[in-house]
Amino acid sequence: MMPLLISPLVLREKGAGQVDLSVFSKNEIILYEIKSSGFLAKGQYERLRKAAFFLSAVFSRSTLIRVVGPKELGIAKSGKLH
Repeated sequence: MMPLLISPLVLREKGAGQVDLSVFSKNEIILYEIKSSGFLAKGQYERLRKAAFFLSAVFSRSTLIRVVGPKELGIAKSGKLH
């Protein structure tokens, strides 16, 4: 995997949402959204979808959106690391 730096200003100009973490992985781009609840609001999902479509067009690659919550980060409900 290789990190992909995306300017939030460019994404905002396109009406797209900011991305917490993005990487090139083989022949695709993966956008990671870090959420303490593990869930996205509908509006936030739509903005991330716009970011994914924009990046797919720019780089001619498919783009995945992955939501990462406390479980994936190894954080217990108490807020402590496992």
